[in-house]
This record gives sequence, C-alpha cells and structure tokens, in this order.
Amino acid sequence: MLNHQFKKNSQRKGSMMIESMIAISLVVVGLVGIFNLVTRSTHMNKDVENRVVATYLAAEGIEVIKNIIDTNVERTYRTDSATWNEGLSGWFEIEYDTKLDTLPSSLASTSTTPLRLNKTTGRYSYDGSLTTPYYRTVKVGASGDVITVDSFVEWTADGRKYTVHLSDVFQNWRERSTPQYNPQ
Repeated sequence: MLNHQFKKNSQRKGSMMIESMIAISLVVVGLVGIFNLVTRSTHMNKDVENRVVATYLAAEGIEVIKNIIDTNVERTYRTDSATWNEGLSGWFEIEYDTKLDTLPSSLASTSTTPLRLNKTTGRYSYDGSLTTPYYRTVKVGASGDVITVDSFVEWTADGRKYTVHLSDVFQNWRERSTPQYNPQ
C-alpha cells in the first residue's frame, strides 16, 4: 500500500512538471511574438518617418523653383528685362531660401552633399548642425513656355537606398506682352 501511494504521488509530481513546462513554453512563445511585433512596429514607424520627411523635402524643392518663377514674373512686370524662365535649367542643390541670384551652379547629376538639420530653426539646409541621411536634387528643364521640375530626395536606411520623386510642370500662361508695373 505504501508503494502504491508513492507511485501515485510520483505520477502527480511528474504531470505537474510537464504542465508547468508547457505553460512556461506558451508564455515564452507569447512574449517572443509580442517582442517581434514591437520591433517590427518600431522599424516601420522609422520607415514612415523617413518617407514623410523625404516627401516634404521634395515638395519644398518644387516650391523653391515656383518662388523663383514667380520672382522672375514679378521682375518682368516691373522692368521688362527678365523672362519668366530665366536661369532655370539643370540639376540643383536647393535650399528653402534659394533665390535666382543665390541659385548654385548646375550639377552634373544628383547631389553628393547631405542635407543638414538646424536644430534651433528646424530647417534643412547645407549648413545645419546635424547631418541627415537625405540628399535633395532638383532637376529643372525649360523648353519654350514649359518648365518641368523633378525633385528627388534620396536616403539610405538599413543598407537599402530609397528615393522619393515628385514632379510638377509650370507653364507661362501670362500674356506675351506683360503690362508695366506702375507703383502708385
């Protein structure tokens, strides 16, 4: 009888040990799944952040060219000595405050200078304090009454190269004979 009682207690202890191992295994599998989900989510968030920043930087490149076109048009109205597409043809490294007179000389192709972030102003330029992974190049093609602007922002993350490309077309819709600007 004592032997039978001992066997019964041994079997109960053995099954409790198996149940405990299965429970621990399930908890570990669940924790590994949660850890994997958090890791992938963090990586995806960084990827989305890079794409959003690159898209805004590419859009800014197009806006800078649009501002230069508008300045040329305004100068044409004032002095009749400029054309709406003056000085706009080639590949350029554009900053948010680039004007026609500060437009850098045309590049051979894409930018080799990374944009830098000024932590104080939050602006991207080529002279900020923090180097970023972004390279912006704006390609401007002028032909007659049409200007085609292609803005490229490239960056590398996790060993892969990414590119955002935005494009816009500007047309000279204004009258050929522009009225003289007459400030009163």
